[in-house]
Amino acid sequence: MKFAAYISIVIIVGWIGIALTQLWFQPLSASLFIKITVTCTLGLAGAVVVSLIRREYSNEKALKERKFID
Repeated sequence: MKFAAYISIVIIVGWIGIALTQLWFQPLSASLFIKITVTCTLGLAGAVVVSLIRREYSNEKALKERKFID
């Protein structure tokens, strides 16, 4: 989960930087900014989902090794 948290922080901080730059200087077209925003959102969601699946798998594996579940 730590890795996903670090990835999420990097994505969020990067997007905030792009958003503030866009707000003040508008170096990107509106359509490109929306594409970047959607890409960041999907990347963030993907990192969180993969992390949750990985954590659930490792917890289940540990429970099986300790014979708490079949």
